[in-house]
Amino acid sequence: MFNKIDEPIEVICAFLKNKSLPLYFRWGNRRYKIDKVNLVHSVRRGRDKLYFYSVSNKSNYFKLCFDTEKNCWTLNESYSE
Repeated sequence: MFNKIDEPIEVICAFLKNKSLPLYFRWGNRRYKIDKVNLVHSVRRGRDKLYFYSVSNKSNYFKLCFDTEKNCWTLNESYSE
């Protein structure tokens, strides 16, 4: 089932050399472990740079967004089987 969400989340992230790697995120009262980062891309919206992460765990897929200007994370989409 696909869900469009667009809600703020908290993310635990590792910084390796010149890239960031999300490890866990909290959405509502639940904590989700990220098993795999499937894709990362960035776009510019005005002076803001947004990084999009397509991530997954055992049974769910998520699209996360990091806004470098506001320094905040958003859960954009989720897909579960």
